[in-house]
Amino acid sequence: MKKLEQATPSIRIAHHYRFSKDRIPETNRVGYCYALHLFDSGRGKVQIDGTMYTAGKGTLIFLRPDQPHSFFPDAVNPFSSFNIYYEPWRRPAMNTSKHLARDQSEYDKAMLTPVWECPELEQMPNVLQLQHQPAVFEMMALIIESHQHAAQPYAEEMENSLLYALILQLFMWSSHQATYDSRIQRIKERLDLDASLKYLDLMEQEALKKSQFHRLFLEMTGLPPRAYCLRNLMKQAVTELLESRKSISDIAESLGFPSIHYFSRRFKAYYGISPKAYREGMQITGK
Repeated sequence: MKKLEQATPSIRIAHHYRFSKDRIPETNRVGYCYALHLFDSGRGKVQIDGTMYTAGKGTLIFLRPDQPHSFFPDAVNPFSSFNIYYEPWRRPAMNTSKHLARDQSEYDKAMLTPVWECPELEQMPNVLQLQHQPAVFEMMALIIESHQHAAQPYAEEMENSLLYALILQLFMWSSHQATYDSRIQRIKERLDLDASLKYLDLMEQEALKKSQFHRLFLEMTGLPPRAYCLRNLMKQAVTELLESRKSISDIAESLGFPSIHYFSRRFKAYYGISPKAYREGMQITGK
């Protein structure tokens, strides 16, 4: 029996992959090693051991060796994902590009990574919803970048250390899995795209009761809906002030504020400076 702290992970294959819209799903494919798949765009479904899961941006799939699985990307908005196939107990990993068998006829047991009993790995769920953990995207991307530049000094040491840190972090996140609700996620994504939307309208569209909505939203984002929307509005206001030639009145109107005076008061209360002074100050400093 091994503990997770004893892991010496190394990567067999790592890449970013964009699923094709007309891709024919492979059924009952199995991996020769452990795998992490983090979707950074798109949506669809993933079947693992006969159970179907809905997946989208921020969904992480953890697969064990020999675990049957299939990906079913949406026909209109297919997945793209960060993918790491790794061996937790052997370093270096087997020097081969073979990391999975797409059907039983091509299965080669000699390609299988050593599997040790590890209660911590065994309790890891196959699906983690990490929409509230944006750092995971950066970690996966950096690991893959290091792997793809293996010839550079210390690249292998860096990728192995980052992978070890990621595995430990995923175990911690899985032990304290935060509330996830697909309805709240859809509302959050729409608010992130358009800061002027009214969250109460979106709440009604998702058929959520007000008390239920406020509780779930706070649990998923760490902020009440009003504070989350204000933060988005202020971020969008700064973007408009710095990157557009719109007047402050036009910016206030586009963000749904009833008047420039109300917008200016809210902006100053949030940033400690008026919109006009903020824009002029950034122009002077050249930022």
